[in-house]
Amino acid sequence: MNNFSKTVTALTLAIAASSSFAGTLGDTSTDTSTVTLEVTDKVQISNISDIALGAYNGTDANLSGGTSYCVFRNGADDYRLKLNTDQAGGFEVKSATTGDTIDFTAKIDDDNNAADGTDILHGAYSGNMAGSALANCGGANNGALYVNFTQADLLAVSSESDYQAVITVLVEPI
Repeated sequence: MNNFSKTVTALTLAIAASSSFAGTLGDTSTDTSTVTLEVTDKVQISNISDIALGAYNGTDANLSGGTSYCVFRNGADDYRLKLNTDQAGGFEVKSATTGDTIDFTAKIDDDNNAADGTDILHGAYSGNMAGSALANCGGANNGALYVNFTQADLLAVSSESDYQAVITVLVEPI
């Protein structure tokens, strides 16, 4: 057998090995194809707002406020969240003027008002919460964040200073 015949025979065997010839020869013929795909976990938080508490008057027991938000989760499956701030000390706001800090506590909830929600620690994961099957939560938010400053902590720092922290809300599918 010459080299040309050997090459053609090897090529023919390679094509036959990689092809599926399950159909039958006839007036009609059928074969099958299997369609496969994977749906990966997706989650999205939206509609979260800044929490502007204004000036503390010194007579209120606490200063608190919150924001609601929407969490979409494909399949309306569960998610969890974690809160962090840009301050190394945890849940605290810092004055750019004096460097003083004020600690605060945070709560989260799976409705529009977290005042009655669950306490969450800085950098810790929440329990499981149900996401919405709609990317805009059907026009109604399905989660909330609440922060609280105590009177003792507010009165212990310098006045005439603005305090600020950035809270990052991380949501992840579970």
